[in-house]
Amino acid sequence: SSTDAGSSSTSGGMSASGTSSGTAPGTTTTTADTSTGSPGFCGDGVVDPATEECEDGNDDPADGCYACLHARKVFVTSMQFKPDLGGLAGADSRCKQLANKAGLARWETFVAWLSDSKQDARDRVFVGKGPLVRVDGVVVVDHGTDLLQGHLNVPINVDEYGFEVSGDVWTGTRVDGKAMDGSNHCADWTTKDYLGNSGFYGISVLMDGGWTYHDQPQTNPTPCDPPLRLYCIEGVMI
Repeated sequence: SSTDAGSSSTSGGMSASGTSSGTAPGTTTTTADTSTGSPGFCGDGVVDPATEECEDGNDDPADGCYACLHARKVFVTSMQFKPDLGGLAGADSRCKQLANKAGLARWETFVAWLSDSKQDARDRVFVGKGPLVRVDGVVVVDHGTDLLQGHLNVPINVDEYGFEVSGDVWTGTRVDGKAMDGSNHCADWTTKDYLGNSGFYGISVLMDGGWTYHDQPQTNPTPCDPPLRLYCIEGVMI
């Protein structure tokens, strides 16, 4: 069941007066009627704010909702980038630009899965209750928090256009979403100078913790001169 990915994360979807609160056409977000005392269920066409975020009566995760929870997109970038990104903000900007160019809904909410010396990826990226879904509609994790456990259903190896790509990905991040120790994160993602600078990476074809940190101490962290990809994750429902 689902609302469009561009709908609000506030459960219910209708204001107290009964007017629409920005819900996309064709979706069902009627607030559950608790006056009867009857428990709601996923697929009944009525959003129960206690347990549901959305309803549309189908099981298509690609339409923005799955099992009555918001489904958000994740992709690995089609482009590779040197790590002189302009910091975390510069990395986020690249995710937004690529999502926009590919015509993804809510492109302005995409954020890079990237940590630096001051901020952990888990504090920057909203993992949410619902699933993360590749652009091709395949569910990566059933619940956003599963991303932090290192057990993916499928690899994040599909780009913003839905094409499969492979390769290393700048992350600077452990599987629990915290920054890796032992590098300067390429001067907090501001330099491509390999002398005295390094950054950690993951591999996009892996489904264990290696998706965000490839455990090869001989080569990871790597000097800051190669171009690698970024992971981009859709943000909160606004």
